[in-house]
Amino acid sequence: MAIAASLIVAAIVGAIFFSFGTGSGSGSDCKATGCTATIPLVNVFPGLDTSLAVAADGDTVLVVSNRSVSLDVKYSLNVYSLAQQREIARRILDLPAPAHRLAVSPQGDWAAIVLDYMANQPIHLIRVADGTRVSLIPDPISPLLRFSADGRVLFTGFTKRHAWQVPEGTPWNGAVPSAELNLDHDDDIVMATTWSGAVTATWHKKNFKLSVMRAGGPAQVIADLAGDPAFAAWRSRRVQLVISPDEATLAAVWLDDSNSRISLWRLADGTHLRTVTVSGRVGRQIAVAPGSRRFAVLRNFSVTRSELTAFDLP
Repeated sequence: MAIAASLIVAAIVGAIFFSFGTGSGSGSDCKATGCTATIPLVNVFPGLDTSLAVAADGDTVLVVSNRSVSLDVKYSLNVYSLAQQREIARRILDLPAPAHRLAVSPQGDWAAIVLDYMANQPIHLIRVADGTRVSLIPDPISPLLRFSADGRVLFTGFTKRHAWQVPEGTPWNGAVPSAELNLDHDDDIVMATTWSGAVTATWHKKNFKLSVMRAGGPAQVIADLAGDPAFAAWRSRRVQLVISPDEATLAAVWLDDSNSRISLWRLADGTHLRTVTVSGRVGRQIAVAPGSRRFAVLRNFSVTRSELTAFDLP
C-alpha cells in the first residue's frame, strides 16, 4: 500500500513537472550570463510564492519556501552558501500560514517572516541556527520589514511604523524611519521608496524613463530607455522596483512569460551598475546584499523547478 501511494505521488509530481516544462538555464549558463553562482533548489517546490534575502557577507542566502517535496512538511527555511554552491542547512518552520515576505539580519542570525496578509497572523521572528521561533510580533500587515545594521532592532509597519527589540520582540523606543513602499501608484508609473523615506524611485511606463527623487530635491532621470534598441522588446513588460536594505542600490526587473531583464543602478549618483537577461521569471524575488556587492535572484521555470542565481556588482 505504501509503495503504491509513493508511486502515485511520484506520478503526480512528474506530471506537474513536464506539463509546465523544464524551462532553460541550468548551472552551466553562468558562462553565458556572467553569474557568480547558480544553485538548483532541490528540496523545495518554490514557484512564485518563495521569499529570499542575502546576508551582509554576500555569501549566505536564506530562502523561505511555502511548499516542500515532503508531504508532511509545509514550510521550510533553506540556507545556501554561494561560495559552496549548495544548501548548507534546512530548518522546518512551524508556520500557521504561507510566508509572504522575508528579511534577514545583516549578520545572518535572525529571520523575520510576514505571513500571508489574509491570515492576519503576527510576524514570526526565527533563529536561523535552528529554525526556532523566538518571538511573535503583533504587526500582521507590514510592507516594511528591515533589521537595523547591528541586527538588534526590527522595523515594521504600514501606515504607522514600529520598532521591536531582537530577539525579545518587545517595543523599541528609538527613532523609527518611514516605511518602504513598492507599489503600482497608477496605470502610468511604478514607485519604490526607501525605508528612511529619503529616496523615491519612479518608472514611467509611457516614456520609459527611470527617475530618482531625494527628499527636498528635484527628480533626476537616471535611465532613459526609449531609444535603447536592447530594451525595445521589454517596453510593454511588467516591471518591479526593488531597493537594497542599505538604500544604496536600485534594481528594476522586467518580466515576460519565460525571461527576466534585471538592471541595477547606484542611487547616490545614478551610475548604471549592471544589466543581465536571464531565463526564468524573477518578479520581486531579487535581493541585494547590504553593501551592494552582490545580488541574488530566484529564477522560476515551473512549479517544481527553480534556481538560485547570484551576480557580482562592480
